[in-house]
This record gives sequence, C-alpha cells and structure tokens, in this order.
Amino acid sequence: MVDEKLINFIKDGFDKEYTEEELKSILHESGRKPGEIDEAFIEINKEKEIFKKKPGERSIPHEVESTPTEIKPIEDPTKELNPELLDYVKKALDAGYPKPQIRSALLAKDWPNNQIDLAFSKLEHPIRKLAKPIIEKKPVTKPEESIFKKEKSKVNGKKIAFYIIAFLIVSAIFSFTFILFYYVDSIMEYEVVDPTTGQLKKGICLEEQCTDMKEHAMQEVKTKVTTSILYGSGAALLVVALHYFVPFKNLFVWLINIVYLVFLGVIANMWVVFNKLK
Repeated sequence: MVDEKLINFIKDGFDKEYTEEELKSILHESGRKPGEIDEAFIEINKEKEIFKKKPGERSIPHEVESTPTEIKPIEDPTKELNPELLDYVKKALDAGYPKPQIRSALLAKDWPNNQIDLAFSKLEHPIRKLAKPIIEKKPVTKPEESIFKKEKSKVNGKKIAFYIIAFLIVSAIFSFTFILFYYVDSIMEYEVVDPTTGQLKKGICLEEQCTDMKEHAMQEVKTKVTTSILYGSGAALLVVALHYFVPFKNLFVWLINIVYLVFLGVIANMWVVFNKLK
C-alpha cells in the first residue's frame, strides 16, 4: 500500500508549482526508494482519472455541494485552516461520501489541495497540530557540485611498491640465469686444435685447470651482459604484469616457478653433457 504521507507530500509539491522531475529528485535525496516514488505518482494519476464524474454517479447533497460556492478560496495556504471548509468536509464524510469524491468537488471550486489535505488530517487526527509546509525551494545544483559525482580513485601505494620490488628481484634473477646460460653455452662451443692430431675439438682445453676455456667463456659472457639484462628485464616485466591482471595469482606463481625450473634443468643438462665430452 502506498504511503499516504508520501502522496500528500507530492500533492503539496504540485500545489507549489514543483514539476514531477523536481519532486522525484527531492524524494530521491531524502532516501525514498525509486519504486515507492513511482508507485505514489501512479496512484495520484489514477485518482485524477477516477475522480472525474461519470454518468449515474451519486452526487453530493445540495446542502453540502452548495457550501463551496458560498466560501471564498483561501489565497494564502499557510494561514489557519478555514472553519467553513472543515465543516463542509465533516458534513460530506458524515453523509458517507468517499474522500476522493469530496476532494474532486472542492478542487472544482479552486480550493488548494494542501488545504483539503489539512482538513482531512484535522478530522482524522483532531489532537495533532497542523504541520507547516514541508517543501522548500532548493537552488539548482551545478553539475560539478552534484552529490552523485564519482569519488576520485585512491592510489594504492603499498601495491605499487610491492610490484616494483617484485620486478627488480625477478629481473635480477632472470638476468643472472641468462648470463649463466651464455657461460655454459660458451664453454660447450669452445674449440681448440688438438696438438696430437691437429684437428679442432670441442670440450677440451690446453692449459692447466682449463684457464684458456674459462677466459674464452668470460669474454663471450661480457658481450652478452646487455642482452641478458634486456631479456631478464623483459621476462620479469611480462611476469609481473600478468600477475597483476590474472585472477588465479597463486596458480600463476606456481606455473612461473615450474617454467623457471625447467630452464635451469636445460642449463644443468648442458653442463652434464659437457663433462661427459671431456
């Protein structure tokens, strides 16, 4: 059932020349639910249609119906309720006529809607004092001052710091791993001339403790340092970015660990194969 107070509020607003949109805006700001507001407006529109007099409809008795013609409408709705209007409404109610029909008859005589509501309210609750008008004209709010404007998103400093630190750590690990890969690969590709056969051979060295092989590998690694850092940083950036966007973060971390361990396994296998060739 639609709240009677809400309906009276809207009718009072129409009397003060508020538009339907302005009234809806005021009600939304006061916390009223949209469905409740729409229901109230539908109910008021129904009343306007139903209260039109139809053929065969019982009319108000002459002694009651003639009263509004003898009473001048109140110009100022804030003044005290007219006793003659109150008497007219009381007679009509005592005669058994419904409120909508009484309201329709009074509106036809240019009586303000809020005065009619006050008369009904006075008769239903005689002890309660008449309330002052509840609608006040509000200034139009500028778009930038609207209460519905979006709040500025707050930057999560801790989260940003976490990903920066993670990027630096992962980048360092990946870069070192690429350098290790190039070092092992350089040792495996090292070739020398066998002094006994005069042929080029891989996996052997001429000097004690293989210092010649190690020096060759270190020279090759120095040329690959920049490449290793670029590869490591690129791979780290990709991993950190994917971790930020994917919903299954724990599973993603496990997958990256597995891929990294496989790469380490490839390097270890290269070292084992090299030792077998020696």
